Amino acid sequence: MSDPAPRPKTNERIVAGTATVTVLGLALVGTGSEDLGAFLALVGLTGLLFSVHRYGRLGAET
Repeated sequence: MSDPAPRPKTNERIVAGTATVTVLGLALVGTGSEDLGAFLALVGLTGLLFSVHRYGRLGAET
């Protein structure tokens, strides 16, 4: 039997999640839902900033 693919660690999931929210917000802005899209993009970028900072400070091992 082959081993299942390793699951991403918590910090990597947070970075991926905030990047997804950012892209979703930008997509909404591009399709005409400016208010909701701008809010999601702002929240996503803020979360991405902090999650990348945290990931860089703690490293990949945690």
